Amino acid sequence: MNGSQVQIVRAVSTYVKNSMGVTDRSLINITILRSLDYVRLACRARITPALPA
Repeated sequence: MNGSQVQIVRAVSTYVKNSMGVTDRSLINITILRSLDYVRLACRARITPALPA
């Protein structure tokens, strides 16, 4: 990176179809998958302590 230049870096994959064989554009951008995974884990962590043992 040179002083005033900005770089945008994002992870992409070569997957274009999900496990059902349907074209899924969200699989190309790994950032979307990581974000969804984080939300899933955050929701699980928030709900789990509230469940009775």
